[in-house]
Amino acid sequence: KNVNFSEKNLYSPSHKYPGIDFNGTNSEVKIPHNSKFNFNLDDDFAIEFWVNIQNNDISNEIHLIGKSTTETILPSSLEGPSGTYSLSHSGSSQFQDVRSSSPYPFEITVKNDKRNQSQIFFKKFDGETISTVKSDIPTGSLYHVICQTSNKSNQIWVNGELRKSTTQNLKLPTQNNANIYIGNKGGISNYFSGSLSQIKINNQSLNKQQIQN
Repeated sequence: KNVNFSEKNLYSPSHKYPGIDFNGTNSEVKIPHNSKFNFNLDDDFAIEFWVNIQNNDISNEIHLIGKSTTETILPSSLEGPSGTYSLSHSGSSQFQDVRSSSPYPFEITVKNDKRNQSQIFFKKFDGETISTVKSDIPTGSLYHVICQTSNKSNQIWVNGELRKSTTQNLKLPTQNNANIYIGNKGGISNYFSGSLSQIKINNQSLNKQQIQN
């Protein structure tokens, strides 16, 4: 929705790859909920992408990719004095976006700190505790990022280097029924301005050699 597709030079001018441009106002990519993205406490996984952050104001948190906030449902049948009415017969058989449960397996966001330095955050929430790892990240051109959980360690890699690693402190499930939203928070706020390319969600963590390759 409201995105532009264009070629990006990731390694050199001769290496061109497809990318997605977000306008910072109403752009999004939505992936419907699927349980295969519901990584839980003991699951290793890696989210990989190239990003060029161009938001003019990052004092408020900008969302790059996350499985939180909003889920899509088909409402239950309507009850009336003569019994249950089928939604298809009543004309209201339409999917609706509603608030999802609070836990989430991943959110990746960007925000400036007190130094006015942009930082990238990799977060997971079990309904009581947020596990967060953050690292400085440059803006204005494309950088390769991996946010991953490996053996209960949450990590951020930038351009093939491990920038930050913390041990997650979660105890409860992080699963939900939310869609994955790329470029905003739940399809409603915190819009990203800039470009993303080569977005990959892996159901295992990556070692240093794989990341650098």
